[in-house]
Amino acid sequence: MGDSADKHMSEIESLEGRMGEHDKLHGLFENMQDSHSGVQERLSFLEQTVGDSAAKHAKELEALEHAHEDHEDMSAKELRSLESGMAAHASVREGCTTQGDGATGGHVWKACGHGRPDGIP
Repeated sequence: MGDSADKHMSEIESLEGRMGEHDKLHGLFENMQDSHSGVQERLSFLEQTVGDSAAKHAKELEALEHAHEDHEDMSAKELRSLESGMAAHASVREGCTTQGDGATGGHVWKACGHGRPDGIP
């Protein structure tokens, strides 16, 4: 019976040692689960942040494109207005006649009623 008791005692000690290992491994497993959930939370946060940022940038890009289109439209209108003014100016200039002044080499603008085209009286 002594051998049997020694054998049982040896098995009990072995089981206790393995239970200690089991507890240690279980603790490591719980730490990994905690860490994993932290990684999941961080990943979810990053995905949300990047998604929000992408949506925000897309919205800003669309607004910029609309502003650019508006600017192009306004520039085209200004260009047409400038061209129209230049055409009107050219027609006024064509309606004026000059008479040479032999002594000074200058011209006397007359017959148009607008004065000199360069704005000098």
